[in-house]
Amino acid sequence: MSLTLTFVGTSHGVPDVDRYCSSTLVSAGGDHYFIDGGAPTADFLTRNGIPFESVRALFVTHVHSDHLLACLPMLSLMNWYYTGSSIDVLLPEQTAVGAVKDLITLSDCAFNEKRVRLSVYGAGLVWDDGTIRVTAIPTAHMAHIGRPSYAFLLEADGKRILFSSDMRADLADLPAVLYETPVDLFITECAHGSVDTLAARLKDPRFKARSVIVTHIHPLPEKQPQLEALARELPFPLEIARDGATVSV
Repeated sequence: MSLTLTFVGTSHGVPDVDRYCSSTLVSAGGDHYFIDGGAPTADFLTRNGIPFESVRALFVTHVHSDHLLACLPMLSLMNWYYTGSSIDVLLPEQTAVGAVKDLITLSDCAFNEKRVRLSVYGAGLVWDDGTIRVTAIPTAHMAHIGRPSYAFLLEADGKRILFSSDMRADLADLPAVLYETPVDLFITECAHGSVDTLAARLKDPRFKARSVIVTHIHPLPEKQPQLEALARELPFPLEIARDGATVSV
């Protein structure tokens, strides 16, 4: 069984003319999972003929608006319209659980906890449904205001993918797993730090990812040629994510 990733949104904190904010669809064995909800996920499912009922979970790395708020229409539709839906929404903060529930209730006048299940997660294994395993790894993106953020390690059928989501500009919080055990794919942001900082991490001889995809890039016009130059220097593939692009692992 392969893991297929579809990049629904690859912009930084503000949508671009051809890029939505952060969201990635993970597909495995006929089931679908979203990492972050910064892109219009309901529209994406509808336009691509993906049944809402096949979406098992949404994993939110942190509660900045460009990673969360655009998924609310999808959750609302699952709450009242797609009656066969059943989704788990894993959020890193209890306040986010209350806020999402309140907004859906405000819109739909009722909240169906059997179809939309909101919960708080912390570091460690947060999901294992027999298809994929998801482990949350703390990062320090929001540590300066005392709030949590996480990277996610996805595992399925021997495949391993690490999503960094947002990190510190100096990448001091780059997950240590990248130096410990091989991952098939590392998906990293490049909005908060420089390409030079990222390059130093990727060129570390201890680095164990077999390929890298860079997303969430700011400013893109400045960094894209730098990233393209970096790709030519690395002993493994590095690609720049685009909305609508897919990759199988």
